[in-house]
Amino acid sequence: MGYPPLMVGPAFAPLVGGWKRTACIGGVSLLLCLARAWCDDMSSMRRGAVILASVLGLSVAGLVAVSMRRRGKAELDR
Repeated sequence: MGYPPLMVGPAFAPLVGGWKRTACIGGVSLLLCLARAWCDDMSSMRRGAVILASVLGLSVAGLVAVSMRRRGKAELDR
């Protein structure tokens, strides 16, 4: 099994949770990717950096999505 399963959490977290849950899931995924990269001795390889950047990017995009969803919900409530 590769790294893509670790990217599923940050990608789907904004659909079911708020910013705290999304940030926690993104952080856990990032830590798991770091641990896996360290175990695979990929810390100095370009592939490892791309994977970590992808997980970080998905986590940030998820936080932006949560923010936009909350803003839209607040507008509808008004």
